[in-house]
Amino acid sequence: MFAVLLVVVALVATAAPVTAASPATASEAEVVEFEAIGDTTFELNDRRYGGPMEIVLYGDGLAVVEEVQLDTYLSGIREVPFSWPEAALQAQVVAARTYLAWTLERGRSTTGREHGYDICATSACQVYAGVGAIEGQDGDRWLNAIETTTGEILVYEGLPAQALYSSSAGSRTRSVQDVWDSAAIPYLQGVDSPEEGVTPFEEWVVDLPEDVFVAVLAAGGYEVGSPIESAVVAGPPEGGGRSQLRIESPEGVTSILMTDVRGVFNRYGDDLFPGLLPARAPSGRRWPQAILSYTFDAELEPAPQAPAPQLVEYLPPSDLPPGARVIITGEGWGHQIGMSQYGAKAMAEQGFTYGEILSHYYTGLAAEEAGDLIPEIVRVGLTWGQSDVTLGATGPFTVRVNGKAVGAVSGGEWHFRDTPSGIAMVPAD
Repeated sequence: MFAVLLVVVALVATAAPVTAASPATASEAEVVEFEAIGDTTFELNDRRYGGPMEIVLYGDGLAVVEEVQLDTYLSGIREVPFSWPEAALQAQVVAARTYLAWTLERGRSTTGREHGYDICATSACQVYAGVGAIEGQDGDRWLNAIETTTGEILVYEGLPAQALYSSSAGSRTRSVQDVWDSAAIPYLQGVDSPEEGVTPFEEWVVDLPEDVFVAVLAAGGYEVGSPIESAVVAGPPEGGGRSQLRIESPEGVTSILMTDVRGVFNRYGDDLFPGLLPARAPSGRRWPQAILSYTFDAELEPAPQAPAPQLVEYLPPSDLPPGARVIITGEGWGHQIGMSQYGAKAMAEQGFTYGEILSHYYTGLAAEEAGDLIPEIVRVGLTWGQSDVTLGATGPFTVRVNGKAVGAVSGGEWHFRDTPSGIAMVPAD
């Protein structure tokens, strides 16, 4: 700790630069805190934050956590374009505020407990982009949505509801028990989503050669055999539980949960076949993922009849008929449970209020004052498990090391490294 303190104190006392060639050697420095002075902001991974910022050393590396007021956290949510209709923005704010409250009420996730944060900043929780999120001409519209819904969340049986939401449902949302291994939740059941002509994910198609389809599944541990004789989706009616992709080959029948199919293709598809996955949309741009949702059908398109064997050796490859193909046709993007963001946009454009949008997608619930069900302060996990972190500051800030005040620094870029003896701090200049 003392070496770190000496570096910082030297900067404060003499303003003498310390270069990357002379790094600070940490000694039991486990927590470094930066707090802005004036309008200073901090930059991490091309996003700006107001702080305070904590860099903490854990067993798996460095974690960076920002501690913010509730409305500051909400202002940094970047889930939908701020140009969308007012009612859609208000519905998104209430859903985001509710999801935060639900997350804290149930207790931090395993990773959150291990790294000292309430909620993460990625799409695994809610996309949080810091103070830079509201910059631009539409930022005031998002701030207005926060203000006009102040304190409102969705409540079920006296507790925050599990206000799940995703980008697009296509034509209908999914019941939670039909997607995940979950009991039925009354307000998370399938409802129509009026997105036709609004969502860019109204329909998507993935057309793959049979050998590519088989290879991707094999990468995920599913050896389905070849040649494929059929590939169909089978399962109970809506509300009855999860469906599976049923694949038949000479080696037998393999049934794979739809969630696992999507997971395998999204994890391995673009690595194995970057020219094919993700597939291209009609616009020519690639879809954001190999398989966009859990709502899809599959069909095997058999290979055309091959020419006589004695002719094959005389035909150029371009004249040989294509092999069998597996065609996957689906709708929507995301898990499709709860509120569809494009569905909320569509309803808002039709004149529905944010309350009507919420009660449609979260059946039987209405926005109400949360009282003490929401926190005043939120600890946001920005990154964790890192061997090194670079944090920039636009102006002066104060520094604390292991809870001890060190002094003020004039800004600049700082590098932090995980070392056996603690956190090493290296000023960029």
